[in-house]
Amino acid sequence: SSSLVAYYAVVEESRQQIENMSGAAARVVINYNKQLFGPGPLARRPTGLGARDPLQGLVICATQGIAIGLTGGFVYRYFIGDPAIQQIEDYYKENPPR
Repeated sequence: SSSLVAYYAVVEESRQQIENMSGAAARVVINYNKQLFGPGPLARRPTGLGARDPLQGLVICATQGIAIGLTGGFVYRYFIGDPAIQQIEDYYKENPPR
């Protein structure tokens, strides 16, 4: 309850500051609310893949994508089979060429 009151006080203070500014300056200012746009949310550090260099992260993501795609393709091809090719093969088994 007290944090909600403090939040509304900050919002009201921000609204009053914007109303007191001239029209040109009010268009530049986005938000004075330090609870939303203060150093806290901006100080988060990336972890895992996001903490790597951009090129290294790109190479890792591309390599993983290619590996997953090839694995999925081989699994589909050899365990499930391609239905279109199977239909063609069945047709020529029933109707051999002369």
